Formats: sequence, C-alpha cells, structure tokens
Amino acid sequence: MRILFSSVPAYGHLLALLPLARAAVRAGHEVALLTHPSMGAAAPSLTLLAAGPSQAETLDGTAAEVLDPIEFFVERRIRPGAADAVTAARRFGPDLVVADHVDYLGQYAAAVLGVPWAAHGSTLPLVEPLAAVFAERAGASFRELGVEPARPVAYLDPWPDSLLRSTDSYPADRIPVRPEPHTGDGPAWLPPRFDADRPLVLVSLGTVVDDPALLRTVVAQIAAYDVNVLVAPQAAGDLDSDRVRTAGFVPMRDLLAVSDLVVSAGGAGTVLSTLGAGLPSVLLPLGLDKPVNAERAAATGAAYVVSGPDQIGPAVDKLLRDDAARAAAQTVAAGIAAMPSPADALESLLRRAFVPAAAAVLESVADLVAGTTDDQAALATPCDGMDVGALQRHLLGWLAMFGAAFADPTGPQRPDPAAYPAGQTPREAAAEVRRIARTVATALTDAQEDQDISLPALGGTYPLQAAVGLLLAEALGHGWDLAVATGRQWRPDPMAAEQALAVARTVVQPAYRGEGMPFGAEVAIDSAAPALDRLVAFLGRDPGSGRR
Repeated sequence: MRILFSSVPAYGHLLALLPLARAAVRAGHEVALLTHPSMGAAAPSLTLLAAGPSQAETLDGTAAEVLDPIEFFVERRIRPGAADAVTAARRFGPDLVVADHVDYLGQYAAAVLGVPWAAHGSTLPLVEPLAAVFAERAGASFRELGVEPARPVAYLDPWPDSLLRSTDSYPADRIPVRPEPHTGDGPAWLPPRFDADRPLVLVSLGTVVDDPALLRTVVAQIAAYDVNVLVAPQAAGDLDSDRVRTAGFVPMRDLLAVSDLVVSAGGAGTVLSTLGAGLPSVLLPLGLDKPVNAERAAATGAAYVVSGPDQIGPAVDKLLRDDAARAAAQTVAAGIAAMPSPADALESLLRRAFVPAAAAVLESVADLVAGTTDDQAALATPCDGMDVGALQRHLLGWLAMFGAAFADPTGPQRPDPAAYPAGQTPREAAAEVRRIARTVATALTDAQEDQDISLPALGGTYPLQAAVGLLLAEALGHGWDLAVATGRQWRPDPMAAEQALAVARTVVQPAYRGEGMPFGAEVAIDSAAPALDRLVAFLGRDPGSGRR
C-alpha cells in the first residue's frame, strides 16, 4: 500500500509524525513524505515530495509566537502550495494520506485525489471555537480551489489520557498512539564531558523560538546552581563553559537519556518526550499552544510552570529535590508506555480506513449483480467452468459465508459456500449482497483490535485484517470476473484492492495454483499498474485479455 504522510515544515509537527511513518515502512508499505525540502534532513530515509512554502517563507519576518495561527497554517500555506501538493501526490499515487492535523496541503491533496485521509495530532486537539474557525477558513480555501473538504477517517492522538480533559474533542474517531522521542538516522551521539559529576539539566527552547538573549538569560539562571547544563538544539559555542555544553540538533531520545531534568518552552513534542522518559520539567511557555501544554503537564504534578526567565533557576533547584514530582513524571511515563505502539496504531488506522472501503466494494459488487440480465446468465467468464449464473452463485455463497463469520467471529456455524441456492433474480441477489455489506460494516466497526475470525472453509482462523483482505480478494476478484464477462467498466476503491493484494500474497501458496486448483499461474504485470489489475494478475487472470 502507498501511504503519504504530510506535515507543515516545522520540526515539532514533523518529528511527531515520523514514528508512524517508520512503522509503515517496517510493515512493508511504500511511504513518502509531503513537506518542504528544508525538512529532508529530519527524515533522510523517506522519499520527500516537495510542496508548500518553508517555515521562514510562511512566517515572512513575523515572530512565530505572535503570528495568528490561522494565518500561518491556512492563509499563508494553502493557496501557495496547493498545486504542487496535488502534482506531487498524484505522481506518488497514495491509497491513504496521513496529515498533520493542521497541515492542509496533505488534506487538500487527499480531497482532490479522492483518497481517505487521517489526521495526526502533533498538538493537543484544537479547542473551540478555534477548531471551528480553522475548519471554516480551510474549507473556504478548498472550495475556492474547486474541491470540497473531506472528513478524516480517524484522528491519531499521541497525548496520554492523563493529559487530556473531558472537554477535548476530535474531528474523527480517536486512535491513541504512543509518542516517541526523535531518534534520528545518523551515527550515535557522544555526550559531552563535564568537569564534575552533577545533575544534568537539559535546556531546550525548541526549534521555533529564536531568541539568543533569552537563551543566555535562561542558561545563566540555571548555571548559578550546582548543576551541569546541556543546551539543544542550539550550537552556539559562546555559551560553553565548564558546566555548560551546547549539543546542536541531537535526537531527543539521546538527550533525555543523559538528563535529570528538562527546561523547555512547553512545545508539545518536548513535553511528551520528557514525560515519556519519566523526567520532571520546568516550563516557560512561549506562545501558541505552549501555555495549554504547560498547564496540562503541571496538573500531573510532574512540572513547574514559570512566567519569566528569572524564575527558572530557583524552580530548577527546587524541582531537583522534589521526589513527588519525579514520581509523578514516572507515573505519566508508565501510562505513555502502555499506549498502543505506532505499529499497533497503524493497524488500527488501516482497519478504520477499510470499514468504508469494504462496505463500498460490496455495494459496488451489488450494483454489478443488479445490472446483470437474464440473457447474460450463460455467458462465459474468466473463471474456468463457470458461466455468469454459476459465478454469481459462487460469489454470493462465499460472501454469505464471510458475512456469517464477521457477525459471529468464533461461532461454529458457517453456511456452505458451495450450497448457495439458485433461482434468485438479479435484484434479489443484489439485495442479499447489500445486506451482507451492512453486516460486515457493523462487525468491523465493533470488532476488537485483536479479534480473530474463524474461517473453516479457508482452513482455519485468521486475524481480523487478514480476514478483511480475504473478503475483499473474493469480492474484487469475482467482481472483476463478472464485469469482464458482461462487458462493463468497473472501478472499485483502489485502496481496498491494495489491501486484498497484500493479504493474498501471504495466503495464496504455489500449491494452490494450476490445473484444477483455485488459482492460475501469476500473470506478470507492471508494478505501476492499477491496484485491481495487479490483484487479478496475482490471482491468475490476465487483465489485458480478461482470461485465466
């Protein structure tokens, strides 16, 4: 499957997205990143698709902490970057887009291409009425460009329950995903040496705040106490002394591993990474969402919030001796560790995305069945030994079996696919497919993530995702057979075909192919061919000739 991740060109947003993108790569998906080229160094292993202005171009001389967020994320980005985003995305051909929740270029490309998209929350969910204003302004920009915005299929949320409130709301079903500090792809970082062993305080004001005078004041405040100070991502050598070192842009995981306490501006990524490491922090919130992040962290007991740099030194000194704060940070860390991993969250996302896809495929099959006429029943099909009438009975028999399996995943009773009765009119058969579609959609919506599906007719029990793929392979493969036999064009959801193909590759063994077997020999086909063509070619049909 091709998954396009998209982010605004800001490290706090992009780095939060990368663990999910890397999980997708490890799972065998083809992945690309849509953002400005200036972000390429943060993810050198991903294919970068260039679109939109850089952060500096978007700011255009305005300080980030005072710029209106709607102007930054919506007004200054959508129109300048829309055309390039669509061109790049169309060339990649995504089956799914995962966009930072305030990256509207990825969302716009998904709407133009007609593919599902999911939001990824690099920050806490937008509060009302700000969320409504964002949606209104972005929607207006989309419509001016000739496309209607689409709702996300899910919202991936890295914030643990301990930092959420009952008033937080989401634009789609929430999928929790464990936040992970940035790891980087380069060589291992070697921590600097200090002249003596003291508590180490990490100072990280983030990648947005650029105020050298403020940074010097903060460092001086902390260095007045008996601690070592490590400063990142800045690399200004004039700050270095016996007890102060600058690290430059080092992966946060490495920095946290050697730190005892963190001083930050309250950026979402730093707050989550610090808490995930079980470390307490002193927070000087500097604009945008940072005051809310700081308030949430402080409410757990794991952070002190200060209103000015002159308060940081005493706060650090007190927090280093506050065992309760450290214990609170470790409690939050345990909750974060228990959240679903990026790999598990990705699996949940794909299942959510396929609920409408599976139902849409079955509805499309129902349309094919309904459009079959009595005089076509004896027509030959790409399936050896089956005319259209026999093919439809075969297809409905297997769909009925799948419908019963999803309705009762562990039950012993399954209808025999080969015993589906003859004599239905096309209209009656189509109504039965639509009933099965509703059953499957309801079952998938309600299913547990680790649900197994018993399919005795296919030799055993399958994980939920695999069972969905088998259902789609059956519906798409024989739907294609029916469309070819009756001379009709058929264009089902390509994302569903990708899922079916991925599962079929793991299930269809060489022993199942050949004379008298369910599948013919795999047909060679261009890897860039449409997903449905690649699926039927794998199943043993020739997309060019329509034969097996």
